[in-house]
Amino acid sequence: MLALIMRAYDVPGFRISGPSWLNTERFNIAARVPPDATPDQFRLMLQNLLADRFKFVAHNENRPAPVYALVVDSGGLKMKESRGITQAGGAPPPPSGAPPMGKDGFPIVPAEQKGFWINFNGDHFLIQAHRVTTAALAESLANQLGQPVTDETGLSGQYDFNLEFARIEVGTAPPEDTGTGPSPSLFSAIRHLGLKLDPGKRPMSTVVVDRVEKTPTAN
Repeated sequence: MLALIMRAYDVPGFRISGPSWLNTERFNIAARVPPDATPDQFRLMLQNLLADRFKFVAHNENRPAPVYALVVDSGGLKMKESRGITQAGGAPPPPSGAPPMGKDGFPIVPAEQKGFWINFNGDHFLIQAHRVTTAALAESLANQLGQPVTDETGLSGQYDFNLEFARIEVGTAPPEDTGTGPSPSLFSAIRHLGLKLDPGKRPMSTVVVDRVEKTPTAN
């Protein structure tokens, strides 16, 4: 049910407040969507389905929520701004085909490939980023943590970096480093970039579930 609400209202799970069973009960849905439906129209159809079959009712409300603020660490920024890749006629197109694999089992992403590449090998995660902003990094970290991350660095540039960290359970704080694992916690990995995740609370727009039934109406 949580996934259905996330899709219908286009919000992450940490911005939905409701009964605990939203994250445990599962349903099969078979429905026809017109081939020319836009994403907005599809979401409205799904909202109507939830209201009709599950008697779903919700409202939006600003609530204090736990967040992490992404800030520049006291030691200063350690990331380097992207220099940009240009040639006559503009930047080269992204390379085609799969990137080569490194000795650590992760793909080696070419510098001209803009954006995030996220890979994992067992409990070891690697984010390779080229020409990305700290705002985009905060959004990616929010997905990893299952919790809001606000960009409060004041930085407007684009950066290249690698971020390696141990796997975390979504919705839980990354564990502190013990010095015995192969990978640092996400908190420590971020500090290697000259950044820091500060815990706090901020007002957050939240979808508050007023009513939803576990058993949908019959077909």
